[in-house]
Amino acid sequence: MLKVTKKQAYIISGVGILALTFGGYYLFFRKDAGAYREEETPPEVTLPGSGVKVTANKERLAALEKFAKGTEIKQLTRSLLTLMNKNFGRNTKQIKNLIFERIPDDDYMKIFKAYFHCHTFTGRWFANDYWDLTRWLQDVFGSGDDWDMLLMKYPSLNDPITCIKKK
Repeated sequence: MLKVTKKQAYIISGVGILALTFGGYYLFFRKDAGAYREEETPPEVTLPGSGVKVTANKERLAALEKFAKGTEIKQLTRSLLTLMNKNFGRNTKQIKNLIFERIPDDDYMKIFKAYFHCHTFTGRWFANDYWDLTRWLQDVFGSGDDWDMLLMKYPSLNDPITCIKKK
């Protein structure tokens, strides 16, 4: 028989409890080295063609590229230009709905801003201003709740593109 003192028994049981704790953690709770971790953000990737940096995994990147090369972005640009260039009777609710329905998040907005780039604005008393999408939307919505709502959903609208009119 082994003679174990009370102090040695406490040490042995403490080491046993620690071993069970670490063993349980590694066995049940630790993720595998190659497993996808939800808390990790996808890497930042540059879209070919447009040069826009987005955070996306492979599936999302494919969807963003499809949006960038598809006809939907062209139709959205045409619709917005038509609505924004009206002198009177501009329907801001319709403009807001077009944007919210067709642009799901900020990465799509970055792509749309790059595609939209700069256009001549002819819908006011002072025509022929050359603006990017951010400046257009600021003019349409002013500094009200609609503009704040757009900025909350699409933070990239805080960074306007500098437009220089070519002669």
